[in-house]
Amino acid sequence: MKDPAVRTAISQVKHMESNDGLGEYDVLGSVEGRYCQSDQISLTQGGNISREGAITEMRYAASKMGGNGLINVACQTDGVHFSTNCNNSIACYGDAIKY
Repeated sequence: MKDPAVRTAISQVKHMESNDGLGEYDVLGSVEGRYCQSDQISLTQGGNISREGAITEMRYAASKMGGNGLINVACQTDGVHFSTNCNNSIACYGDAIKY
């Protein structure tokens, strides 16, 4: 992640394991992150699949929607993903929020 603007955008979105005690927030929309071992689609340019890599992708997507939080995240290994030429991946889905 060489682009300072991307790093700044990611750092401004907090991933929350729970919305307990969060207070009021607006759901801006759903976001998706996929982290690919073959590194064909990963913004973060990693080599190994990881939940953290996929969540980083989601944090960036949430920032582009004007969000500052990420909740309701669920991840699953996705195996071969032919449309992106990925041999092994993890996919995560969640909600971008503004709190």
